[in-house]
Amino acid sequence: MKIGNNVDVYKSPKDYNISYKKEDLQNSHILNELNSIYYIKKELKSIPIQIYNIKNLNWLELSYNKIKKFPKEICYLKNLEILSFDVNELKSIPKEIGNLENLKLLNVSHNNLKSIPKEISYLEKLEKLFIKENLLKSIPKEIVNLKYLKLLDISYNKLEVIPKEVYYLENLEKLYLISNELKSIPEKISYLEKLKVLSIKENLLKSIPKEIGNLKYLKSLDISYNKLEIIPKEIAYLENLEKLCLNANELNDIPEEIEKLKSLK
Repeated sequence: MKIGNNVDVYKSPKDYNISYKKEDLQNSHILNELNSIYYIKKELKSIPIQIYNIKNLNWLELSYNKIKKFPKEICYLKNLEILSFDVNELKSIPKEIGNLENLKLLNVSHNNLKSIPKEISYLEKLEKLFIKENLLKSIPKEIVNLKYLKLLDISYNKLEVIPKEVYYLENLEKLYLISNELKSIPEKISYLEKLKVLSIKENLLKSIPKEIGNLKYLKSLDISYNKLEIIPKEIAYLENLEKLCLNANELNDIPEEIEKLKSLK
């Protein structure tokens, strides 16, 4: 177990210089000092109950374990800002998740989730939500209440349509919808005025709405590995676009207007 204090960014806390053994969780003095706990690739099947008493905990990293149950007791750690269950065996998330009022990042990717509780909408400070590679066919409409959300990754699920509520996430900058079962992109995609990264590769798209040209801050667009036959000329309006991936489609032609995209690399 490694301990650290920096929760400003989400990365492996490799430079932590304080280490404790598992038995140190029995020490109440140490528990009172902890800000972050890093338990990764430890073959955990359950969470040490002592963690529930660490009231000042900001960051709880439990990735790459074998945890089957998301204990609701975690949801009472009111100071948590980062919580990751990436690559575990979770089948559900308790509705008490809504109690984590200071949470800024939630990662429950690579699990066995079939649904996300509507109470996730209570996480008003949430900025990054990773729910990729689960068994999701939908996400709750209440997600629209996540006004500060900047990154949403729903890749590798079973979505057939993009939930309309996503288009009202006014601060969203990065949207990943890779490898779902999407057949279309609605015109409302243009509502995401702050979007910088959009990846919808490996779906079943046959067309792209011309309104995509309204995403003036877009820097990266990946629509490769679909069934696209035509690209709207309005894509030329994306003057900040640096990356455009169109490969593995059914395109007969590419609009000459693309040559106007001077920022492409």
